[in-house]
Amino acid sequence: MRKIMALVCGLAGLATGCTTSNITNLTPSRQVRNANGFYPVEMQWRSNQRSIKDDSIKPMVVIGTEFYPMRKTQVVGNRWETVIPVARTNDLVYYTFKVDFDYYDIPIVRPDSRKSQTYQLKLTDR
Repeated sequence: MRKIMALVCGLAGLATGCTTSNITNLTPSRQVRNANGFYPVEMQWRSNQRSIKDDSIKPMVVIGTEFYPMRKTQVVGNRWETVIPVARTNDLVYYTFKVDFDYYDIPIVRPDSRKSQTYQLKLTDR
């Protein structure tokens, strides 16, 4: 009986598979300070979770308690971009990416999210 249960559990694990998602920061860690105080950030998000509702993906940049929504790039489908404001008095900004999405969990749709590690952006005068 134990062998049958182990076999059933093993087959269930193979059928569901493992889902992974990766957030890759595509933003340079250093940028030259500009006059308008806005700096571009970009990331790539990949997931092999097939139950995700494509139209529900909402990535954002998180700085402290502020959230900046990102938009999909036109050229590559899994890349997202936005600009973040940085005060003239700051030389260093710490930020993370957060991706909110919905997925099908039959018979309902559930929310979920993934968060990246913390990154830093250093602003230089040259």
